[in-house]
Amino acid sequence: MSTSWTCNGSLWTKEGDKIFENTLAIYFNDANLMTKMEEALPWKSLGDIKDHYNILI
Repeated sequence: MSTSWTCNGSLWTKEGDKIFENTLAIYFNDANLMTKMEEALPWKSLGDIKDHYNILI
């Protein structure tokens, strides 16, 4: 399994990144985007998800 670190020190696998990106593509304009992200990535904290989002966007 390949992994990468974001600048906040959170570990993201390629699989996690793919799930993140797919969820973002589907729900980008949804007011509940972060809730959808939490549901898709239950092993990640909301803080990790928000940090990853802010780095990528």
